[in-house]
Amino acid sequence: MPLRIGETFAGYRVLRLLGSGGMGEVYLVQHPRLPRQEALKVLRADISSDASFRDRFIREADLAAGLRHPHIVGVHDRGEHEGQLWISMDYIDGTDLGQLLEQRYPAGMPVELVLLIANAVASALDYAHKKGLLHRDVKPANILVADLDTDDPNIYLTDFGIARPLDDTNGLTTTNMTVGTVAYAAPEQLMGEPMDGQADEYALAATTYNLLTGTQLFPYSNPAVVISRHLNSTPPALGDCRPDCARLDDALQKALAKFPADRFASCSAFTQALTAASPGQAGASANATTQAAGQPRSPASAIGGELTTKPAHRSRVVLSAVGVIIVVIGVIAVLWRPSQPAQSNTAVIASRTDSTTTTGTTTPPPPPPVATTTTRAPTVTEAVLPVHPPANSGCTGSVTAHYDFQHPQLGPMRIFLLLGENRVRMDSGCVSVVLPSGDALSPISLDAGLGLGFAAPPTDATGNLFIEFRSMSAHAPPQVLVLVPTASGFDQLGRDLIDVELVGPGADGKYQLRHSMNDCTPSCAEGTWTHETLRWNGSDYVA
Repeated sequence: MPLRIGETFAGYRVLRLLGSGGMGEVYLVQHPRLPRQEALKVLRADISSDASFRDRFIREADLAAGLRHPHIVGVHDRGEHEGQLWISMDYIDGTDLGQLLEQRYPAGMPVELVLLIANAVASALDYAHKKGLLHRDVKPANILVADLDTDDPNIYLTDFGIARPLDDTNGLTTTNMTVGTVAYAAPEQLMGEPMDGQADEYALAATTYNLLTGTQLFPYSNPAVVISRHLNSTPPALGDCRPDCARLDDALQKALAKFPADRFASCSAFTQALTAASPGQAGASANATTQAAGQPRSPASAIGGELTTKPAHRSRVVLSAVGVIIVVIGVIAVLWRPSQPAQSNTAVIASRTDSTTTTGTTTPPPPPPVATTTTRAPTVTEAVLPVHPPANSGCTGSVTAHYDFQHPQLGPMRIFLLLGENRVRMDSGCVSVVLPSGDALSPISLDAGLGLGFAAPPTDATGNLFIEFRSMSAHAPPQVLVLVPTASGFDQLGRDLIDVELVGPGADGKYQLRHSMNDCTPSCAEGTWTHETLRWNGSDYVA
């Protein structure tokens, strides 16, 4: 149970509760010997007794205690008292950015303040990376600001509770868990892949977007949907929410690239490019930003080089079961991500058939069209697929995602999703199916002006492929296009049903379609809604 005010814990006298979370509480305490106040983090007894959490907590203190930086909350001591682990650190008399957004800047912070914060946090992260540490949980709630209304606000990065050495690939939980907050986590972190400083850079970029707009990068309540968007969707354009910040979008998109190699070389390189693109700063000399590491940077002085290219848009797909903060990977049937693109205009991907051995390329294979439960390893064969749709594909616009699909009759194919520049057109979205020969099947046009993406997961136990798109309200459930493999390509189902959303997959591994209907009596606004569940019968979805 929480400690009482005035109670003594491990020699520290409790002054008040500062905050609480899933792992324990943080208290303002009086140091037992020195005339100063500190913040004391105390783990719950049940968590303290868990060996994996215990090891992570101890590692947090040991790693963070070695960090000395003006923008990192310092750690002083750690220990155990009456079965509960604790750690003492600097007390910052301020507020975290999550609270600041909610209470003071619900529509987003001033650009100058965000740049000041981003540059300070970037400096702290680069310092930690040079020390061999990743933070792995950069988000507004872990950034503190004090003296906000002065000319020199103090900014601190806190909670290295899931930090670990850069070369630690085993993790600190178990092999079936990934820690971190999914709203800001990099794709490689969500996939449980090796990480470097670019993972923190991605999280800083997602945090920066949140600070500028007042909303998260992918503001969905279902963590599985958020994960899908991180892996598979183009980040929203900053200018759509903040037209005055449209010039910052190139830097932000680069830092939010799906693959680490496509991001900036460091967190500070990202924030300097962001600052250089800010109003009144574009074109200024990058030499003007030279400062000692760890010094606060003002928005006017942190100036970097301008960007000349936009990051390529690639896709990742994941099927996950998610907790509030911990993503449980053990229940995942299939995980897939595309390989890094080759230097030529083709890429090697893998198709799969069941076998008891694995041979051939080391590129992770795409999921089979039928997600059967098996412990056997697949045989991997190579197929060469184009990186882009051919010029005569019938689709125009920018590629936002692609997925490699093993068609039961036609074999391996790459399916591209494209969005046109004019989002109000009825054919603003397009699906292009490309074969290894470079030939494309007939294009599929969609009214997808508000978004287009693969479902998560894209296929289910039926072997069908599921695409979600939005043509109306961004707040309504996405519409569904179901591609059913045939001898000549695909049949299209679901696209003409306006009020249909995807449900599942269920215990049988299959999606269902939930169809909603309004009798519009006496009017559609006052009508009665009824709902029916459509299930796959082998050839169609029926009630």
